[in-house]
Amino acid sequence: MQIGSNPAQTALPATPGEFLPSAPARATVLDFDLSQPPAEMKEADPIVRETGSIVVKINPSKIRTSGVPNRCDSAFGSEDFEALCLSVQISKGNEIPILVRATPGMTEDGTEFVLIYGERRLRACLLAGVDVLAIISSDQDKATEFLKMVRENVCRAALSPIELGQQAQYAIQNQLVCSLARFALEVGSSKSRISEAVRLAALPEEVLNAFAAPGELQFRDAKPLTDAVAADLAALLAEIETIKTSGKILSTKDVVSRLVNATGTGVRPSNAPRGTVLSCHGLRFGEMLFDKAGKIQILLDTPLEEKQRVAIVKNLESFYKNKVAKNSLGLAASAQIQP
Repeated sequence: MQIGSNPAQTALPATPGEFLPSAPARATVLDFDLSQPPAEMKEADPIVRETGSIVVKINPSKIRTSGVPNRCDSAFGSEDFEALCLSVQISKGNEIPILVRATPGMTEDGTEFVLIYGERRLRACLLAGVDVLAIISSDQDKATEFLKMVRENVCRAALSPIELGQQAQYAIQNQLVCSLARFALEVGSSKSRISEAVRLAALPEEVLNAFAAPGELQFRDAKPLTDAVAADLAALLAEIETIKTSGKILSTKDVVSRLVNATGTGVRPSNAPRGTVLSCHGLRFGEMLFDKAGKIQILLDTPLEEKQRVAIVKNLESFYKNKVAKNSLGLAASAQIQP
């Protein structure tokens, strides 16, 4: 599953009702360069130290994403992104430039630049209908451009574990870095953390689609989910279907728990109750938990109406009377007549 940017190079899409600026496609060069960047920009953006770089204003509809994995879709619906959009609207633009590369000429989709980093700022400017402040990169080396993006993410809004894993996968597959250890060094993390991130990114698409916000998955979720996939993929997929058909929006933590428990790979305390999944026509509707003393709990996934609750109580009372109490009385009577 590819979360975020489309693997194909595409222009950022316009949403219904979105105002697209009518500014000319040509970039407007501002009257300064970054060989001596403004003080407020020296520490804010790693690329400003490049001698000879120029700042331009570009119609954001003329910039397309590169296809390099970056942000989850949920990142553009977060409170942080909404705050960024508000800031861009008030300031009538972004204060910290994004980084782009010019294309040889206008492409079929009408774009003239490829984004290297700054997708959140680019989208915010697109939504606000204002030109985006950008630096045109002079580099043509893909590895160099990729590492600039990685470093910029470290300096600004950090990537989620799955976003980090997707970038690490992309870097290795496209030989942009020589190893996960090298990638970890570039992002200031440990190799073990990056390995966990890659395991998250490598989960089957069906598993990632079970989460309302895959970007909320944590490093610690990598092993239990990977183990669950390896243990019983069929049971895991059946549980995913049950979650979908329930219509409920579960938290990321709850989905992880459901998927892990469905395959029997969850780690429980020694005194924790064991469970059996209750199903009908192959679909789960609840779980029956047993503790060491033999006591049970029945947990149903679907809320019941009053009449249904009354019917369950009557059925349980009937079961207890005919199958439990009757047997208990019979055993007691047998014990009394024995010599």
